[in-house]
Amino acid sequence: MEWEILIEGNELEIRMVEDLLKECGIPYIIETCDDVTPRAIFGSSALVQIKVPKNLLEEAKKVLEGIQG
Repeated sequence: MEWEILIEGNELEIRMVEDLLKECGIPYIIETCDDVTPRAIFGSSALVQIKVPKNLLEEAKKVLEGIQG
């Protein structure tokens, strides 16, 4: 299965999106980004990504639009 990045953010942001994806039945994976050095220098928390199956990316984006809009 091919996965695409839906969103990048801190752990709190990712958890909110994770809950929405669960409610909608959209599968996802959570990964910590490899290149967090610049963020660590400036004191930000680690960057985390949520990835969804490529064929569900548009549906997942619509779920996000509901909370951002």
